Amino acid sequence: MAAPSDPQLNNKYMEYVVALAQHQTVSAAAEAMFISQPAMSHFIRSLENRLGVKLFNRVRNRYIPTYEGERYLFYARRIIALETQMRNEFAEIRVAGHGQIRLALPTLRSAYILPSLVPAYRRLYPNVKLVTLEAHSQVLEKMLLSGEADFAILNSPAKNSDTTSLFIRRDEILLAVPPDHPQIAGSQRRPDSPFDTIDIRLFREDGFILQYPDQRTRQTADHILQDVGIVPHVVIQTRSIESALKMVSQGVGICFAPETYIRQLDLCPPPRCFSLGSPHSVYDLSLAYLKNTYLPVYFQDFIQVVKQSL
Repeated sequence: MAAPSDPQLNNKYMEYVVALAQHQTVSAAAEAMFISQPAMSHFIRSLENRLGVKLFNRVRNRYIPTYEGERYLFYARRIIALETQMRNEFAEIRVAGHGQIRLALPTLRSAYILPSLVPAYRRLYPNVKLVTLEAHSQVLEKMLLSGEADFAILNSPAKNSDTTSLFIRRDEILLAVPPDHPQIAGSQRRPDSPFDTIDIRLFREDGFILQYPDQRTRQTADHILQDVGIVPHVVIQTRSIESALKMVSQGVGICFAPETYIRQLDLCPPPRCFSLGSPHSVYDLSLAYLKNTYLPVYFQDFIQVVKQSL
């Protein structure tokens, strides 16, 4: 029987040493490991030669571990136990669907993404733990590349070539104005959309409720305003789009908000929302993950649930 090239790191060798320590005779250890006595003796001698230590003293016909042998056994038993634990866990994952998914997503989108995504996925995999990592848009891809997250929901396709991006849906940043705003009369019907269009220049003199500069919605708003030469009068800044929309309903000012977010809110009175027809206001929501990584079945099914639920 050919010996493996690195017996000191080979689990089968470790099992031979454990067997010999347990049975104390070559014949009994060989029988337990289903190999011949000469093969067992050869493996032990070969391992001792490679390690440069003696693992067993032979007392009459019995093999007693030396101090070095005891230390080898200490680590060998731990490694064998860990491998057994690993194999058992993999078997459990295959049979019972256990596992974990770490999902990074924009903080402001979690309020409407998670309530539809989590129940749908848990119906398929109740034993898979979903860990959500909420952060600002610009750091989500970094979390994916660093290994902190398995998946990331992004406001645009991932830029790094080491990632794969799957299109989920198109989203639009809309202009929300108070329901009784006089400029509403200047809107135009758009047959291909539930939202009328309006020229944002009609609101040049209005107060704006904006997000902070590090937020994607604010960055989109800045592009839209710069394109038409508006320097906004900022009434207040808030990270919460929900708070901004509620203030719009109360006549505090006007704001920008994603279409998918607006659809989830039940405001009274609801603000009027308009499409701006700007190329900056439309972007593709995507699901990203690292290329060339193993995707177990419950990862693959997660991708499908994300597509369907969003």
